[in-house]
Amino acid sequence: IPLYKEDKQPNGISGSVTVNCESVNIEDAYNDDRFDIRVDKKLGYRTKSVLCVPVVAPHARESKGAIMCLNKLGEGQFSIFDQEILEAAASLTAVAIERAEMTKKADQLYKLCKTIQDMTTGETFQTNIREAALRTMSVVKELIGAERASLYVVDPVRRELWTPIAGVEGMTEIRLPLAIDGSWVTDDTPIILGVDANEHKRDGIA
Repeated sequence: IPLYKEDKQPNGISGSVTVNCESVNIEDAYNDDRFDIRVDKKLGYRTKSVLCVPVVAPHARESKGAIMCLNKLGEGQFSIFDQEILEAAASLTAVAIERAEMTKKADQLYKLCKTIQDMTTGETFQTNIREAALRTMSVVKELIGAERASLYVVDPVRRELWTPIAGVEGMTEIRLPLAIDGSWVTDDTPIILGVDANEHKRDGIA
């Protein structure tokens, strides 16, 4: 299920709860504009009461998702006690998810560090920084999940950044001015661009 609709609004009850990090306790879903009746029609079901809470860890700012319960047994609406119980369960679930994510990141970092260590202690790094850079970025690309990853190395003599490239006929490297706008190499601030990097004012960053 897409988290957002085409109009950029949260999609459905679960999307709204996830984005806003706020629980909802609805007596009749058909009276709530966020509920999509088409789902019921497709499944041959009749949703009445809905209790949906965000999966968010204590002191966290963002939700990991949402837990939704449908149709309170015995008719009627879910109680405040039901909501408190579900919110507690959701909080524990969020902590479990965070721990799993941290374990995955730790494994990825270990793999990257091991790769870099193996190369920097071997002859390849000492004699061929281009080959070492390409191998390191190949691992980074896989771990981060990117189409490309580049290591820009400072050339203090020519005051340029250069990065080795492979698979492009007639080209072995790309060179850029050391500081395109005077800051992106020297201010120690990571740059995260949005959907289209070509719209960013720091032309030349790739």
